[in-house]
Amino acid sequence: MTIMHKAKAWRFGLRTQQFLDAEPDPREIPDEVFEATRADLSLLRQTWDRMYPENPIVSKTPKKPKAKRKHK
Repeated sequence: MTIMHKAKAWRFGLRTQQFLDAEPDPREIPDEVFEATRADLSLLRQTWDRMYPENPIVSKTPKKPKAKRKHK
């Protein structure tokens, strides 16, 4: 998702809960904006899953583990 404040925009990964870019500096986000984002993280993820059902954040069905490759 993108957090926008004035002329700046920060991309925040809803899966990783980390900022995706170093610039602009995430420390420049007003504390109240960042705290509101963290407080609503569950709602933001649910909304994403409704908007993009083909690319959900939390898979509804567990994935099968990938088979390990054998070294020759």
